[in-house]
Amino acid sequence: MKCFIKSLLAGFAISLGGWIYLCVNQKMDNNVLAAFLFSFGLILICNFGFNLYTGKICYLFDKSKKKLGSKLLDMVIILLGNLMGTLIFGLLIRLVTSSGNDLLFKGLDEIVETKINYPWYEALGRAFFCGMLVYIAVEGFKTIENNFGKYVVLVLAIGGFIVCGFEHSIANMFYYFLSVTFTPSAFLSLLLFVIGNSLGGLFIPLMNNLINLYKGE
Repeated sequence: MKCFIKSLLAGFAISLGGWIYLCVNQKMDNNVLAAFLFSFGLILICNFGFNLYTGKICYLFDKSKKKLGSKLLDMVIILLGNLMGTLIFGLLIRLVTSSGNDLLFKGLDEIVETKINYPWYEALGRAFFCGMLVYIAVEGFKTIENNFGKYVVLVLAIGGFIVCGFEHSIANMFYYFLSVTFTPSAFLSLLLFVIGNSLGGLFIPLMNNLINLYKGE
């Protein structure tokens, strides 16, 4: 239950970052500023220790004492918690802000339609590189001792993947729910984003494991 609640809160935090991104991007027509402000959601998650799937999947094969099966169960719980968090936040935001935001929601619908209509290989590729950058952000925040430096890495990595057009599965859940998009094609695209994020998040850690194996460590 503790794991689920922390995952739910991570869904809220990502949704808040996503809402800030949409408002700045649509109302100020400034994608770069919006991208870097989106990182506010990840700052909340890292500071409060919430469970975000794209950050946790990177450590699936770390050297902790927890068994792989238990870790996989945690990933399922975290993903479901993130999903519920984005669903609740998205529907609530839709409820309390729908009046007077017609242009914003029109822009959102266009964004969601673009995400849903990616070819499968493009959806996987965009999500893969996003997963890599999320790992860099989380690992940098975790290991860099300088307080200013850890936030610089986090903001640059998170803002960078948005500027580059890469896809974050949990943020996209929020966008889909906010636009009230519940279709089979939407579900399929989210599944591809989750797979791509997972592969991208695991790529650097697995490469490091191979290097350490080669060194005899």
